[in-house]
Amino acid sequence: MAETIPEILTFEEMQHRYIGEWVLIAEHESDENMQVVRGEVLVHSVNRDEIYNRLKDFQGRSLAIEYIGTPPANWAVML
Repeated sequence: MAETIPEILTFEEMQHRYIGEWVLIAEHESDENMQVVRGEVLVHSVNRDEIYNRLKDFQGRSLAIEYIGTPPANWAVML
């Protein structure tokens, strides 16, 4: 089940904590390529659908959804 733990982390810190998980981030800072530099981790889960189901709880905020880790070979990735 998705766990709600509001915390501001750098993206590097997220990569160490949430490997293999989907992360819903309230963006606080992004770089010139629109990549998250740091933000508030709102929800994380191994189940992507749980993240999407929680989007309505954070309406009106600037959000990003990231998968932390290497996507499995059978996934299509959009950059």
